[in-house]
Amino acid sequence: MRLASDLTKDELISLMQRTIDANAVVRFEDVSPVRFVGYVVSHRFEGMSEHERQALVWDAVRKEFDYADFEPLALVLTITPAEYQAIGTEQDTIFHSPIVRSAS
Repeated sequence: MRLASDLTKDELISLMQRTIDANAVVRFEDVSPVRFVGYVVSHRFEGMSEHERQALVWDAVRKEFDYADFEPLALVLTITPAEYQAIGTEQDTIFHSPIVRSAS
């Protein structure tokens, strides 16, 4: 099993698209040299609770990486396309929200 500390942004995006939804909009940003925050926008999340959405993300990460080494992944927002439209579609809108800023 790999260490999450070896994780790259591109690998994380690929993991989310491979395990959650191949058509998902996935974006991650570095909040420090070794930490990422991001979001996954997918129709798959429609009708799911936030807990169920997060379980999909973290189960995918757990299967790929050592559970004790999740430090690099600070926050993953799980959003439906309708929620994404309501938040605003400009790329930086989500990353400048108080929730994401506090994760860094």
